[in-house]
Amino acid sequence: AIIEACREIEDGLSAFGGIPKHFPVDIFQTGSGTSTNMNTNEVIANIICIRRHAPIGSSKNKDYITAGGVHPNDHVNMGQSSNDTFPTAMSIAVFNQVVDYTLPGLQAMKTTLKHKAREFKNIVKIGRTHFMDATPLTLGQEFSGYVTQLENGVAAINRALLQDPRLKPSAADILWTRNAHLDLLKIRGSSKLFRLETAQDVQDRLTFLNTSEQADARLIAGHLKGHGLNDFAELIYFVNASESAQSMTVRELAQKAFELHPVHASPQAADERPREQAKYQKATGTFEIPARTALVFVVKGSKP
Repeated sequence: AIIEACREIEDGLSAFGGIPKHFPVDIFQTGSGTSTNMNTNEVIANIICIRRHAPIGSSKNKDYITAGGVHPNDHVNMGQSSNDTFPTAMSIAVFNQVVDYTLPGLQAMKTTLKHKAREFKNIVKIGRTHFMDATPLTLGQEFSGYVTQLENGVAAINRALLQDPRLKPSAADILWTRNAHLDLLKIRGSSKLFRLETAQDVQDRLTFLNTSEQADARLIAGHLKGHGLNDFAELIYFVNASESAQSMTVRELAQKAFELHPVHASPQAADERPREQAKYQKATGTFEIPARTALVFVVKGSKP
């Protein structure tokens, strides 16, 4: 539903009176683009309201959300900071404009100038510098200089685009990234523990781990209690931003029946590393987390 709403925005929202009517926020705003980011989240959520035959603004209604509706922050924005989403959107937009319009336009101009260079090859003119006449040359030679200038410009753009190999992923890389992200979305949707509604709920259930002065800041860990939710009894999540695998011992969680989240454990999971490399040693409460991985261990049942 979110993707379909985004496509309607991309197509210009003609059915709803056009883009300007729904994006009134002034472009002069904070550097992170928070206002436009929030504006976009609300428009997407409201388009989905209309498509679900619900009044605009229903995205804030708890019953609507429970029935499968979409919330502008919890679902559209996924709680991300506009410090991430806005620069990313700008980079993608610039990249697409350069690849789809700028480079083809420069190529077409270069081709035209090449034809002119050949057409004017026998026309002799005075070569002029800023202050005096220089050696005569043909008009064709002059136009060939324009061609070279464009070639150098295109090369400079390509160097900027290709200096980071991550800007040219393979089709397989793109497919894996999409599917791995979908796996994480499935995990988020599998438990109310990832969608706690009040600050008090978060305070009662969440404990951050790995917070000592000696802890590696590249490993984020949190423990969530599931009592009363008819959900997982408890879970622990890890985000390992390090380029190497890490292990963490939580002695108070030893002897508990932690296992990989079912999405990670499934043979259909896009990211095989949690299933193949992540480990839990029940006797010591030690967890092993693969490099560059986000994963979740759970204890099944409704009570810890």
